[in-house]
Amino acid sequence: MITTHFFKDKVDSAAAAALLGAQRIQEAIIQHGKASIVVATGASQFEMLEALTALEGIDWSRVTGFHLDEYVSMSETSDASFRRYLKDWFVRNSRSWARFICER
Repeated sequence: MITTHFFKDKVDSAAAAALLGAQRIQEAIIQHGKASIVVATGASQFEMLEALTALEGIDWSRVTGFHLDEYVSMSETSDASFRRYLKDWFVRNSRSWARFICER
């Protein structure tokens, strides 16, 4: 059964999603010594990624991240590149990110 949650705005929704994601990342690190995550891109994710990277207690050096998608033949230097967005924003904000797989 799916549990539905309602929040007053996207900031509260993002904070709740970030907290749940952080808990799962920490559980994976405890159980397996590492965690792998897939990171979605786009404006709908800004608040969640900001909230997730602001949380304390995640050993980012034990996390490998993968981006969800990229445009075919898109240069990483393009303003529309998901790889650029994740490297410039998410990796920078997660402090000591060890590995982020962003290759084509």
